Amino acid sequence: MVSLDDIEDPASEALEPPPPGSPLHALVRAFAPGAEDLQAGAQILGGSAVMRTLIEQIVRVAHIPRPLLIVGERGTGKELVARAIHFASGRPAGRMVTINCAAIGDTLLESELFGHERGAFTGAERARRGRFEQADGGTLFLDEIGNMPLPFQQKILRVVEYGTFTPVGGSAERKTSARIVAATNADLRGKIRRGEFLGDLYDRLAFEIISVPPLRERPEDVELLAHRFLEQFAAEIPAFRGKRLAESALEQLRRYPFPGNVRELKNLIERAAYRDTTNEITPEDIGLLRHEEPVLAAGGFTEQVARFSRRLLERALAEAGGNRAEAARRLGLSYDQFRHHYRKHGLGKREPD
Repeated sequence: MVSLDDIEDPASEALEPPPPGSPLHALVRAFAPGAEDLQAGAQILGGSAVMRTLIEQIVRVAHIPRPLLIVGERGTGKELVARAIHFASGRPAGRMVTINCAAIGDTLLESELFGHERGAFTGAERARRGRFEQADGGTLFLDEIGNMPLPFQQKILRVVEYGTFTPVGGSAERKTSARIVAATNADLRGKIRRGEFLGDLYDRLAFEIISVPPLRERPEDVELLAHRFLEQFAAEIPAFRGKRLAESALEQLRRYPFPGNVRELKNLIERAAYRDTTNEITPEDIGLLRHEEPVLAAGGFTEQVARFSRRLLERALAEAGGNRAEAARRLGLSYDQFRHHYRKHGLGKREPD
């Protein structure tokens, strides 16, 4: 069973241990003893060849105290790979600290990363430790590093090279032994050519590059994942207990390309369990029938354009986990524009606006 979704706290999942002799079992044995470590590892169990290769790569590099770069599409589970590396590294006593570089504005990013001294700026009533200091002795996971502004890339490069930084408003350098693990879904080489990312920082982070495969490259894992997610939801929500996936639903999932990867599959299964009223989840419950309609189908120009527009909206919503603001961003629309099309195509009939 594979679960490479971006789950914030994988230790909260109740998972079975991997079978003895499996590649993941060797990974788990490298962890410090404890249920949290075992469960974090079990999140990335997979039977496909590409997943076995990924797990073996994690085992090989985990004990090498060098920066790493994890690349992969949205929803593939880059943070869970970072967690597995942290727990297998022999540093589980140290914290794994995560920061999403794309979610914090430029004015706050420096304070978040390096901390600040009291009085460093308006509102800084007391000193605050930054993420580098919090992760000392452990792992700092820099998610979406491709979205980090160039000035901060220079500062990150210095920490990666020398292990030193200066808090905002401070004068004395501080040291950190945090291992830097960065992740991105961006084409960093393309950004380097355009002058948007530092080649030196890329070179320092790329001691090893771990590529997390998209779900379409491991279709043999889809059924295992679908069953696992359904089990998890049934354990969390009593109303979902006793539900099962019809073979026709599984067959449709196997054929679907999953542009939103594992995160999309998880969201689809949860919504399907909610929609189902018979305890057998069907293709209609999963709601992929409209995705599979060919673009060039029967009907005139206006009808085909409307059908294609609806599919774009549905796919963006699926990739965004149902978040309309994020779906609008993915389509390059303002929220008001997205809401207009959302209502026009009747996508809001099942839920309040």
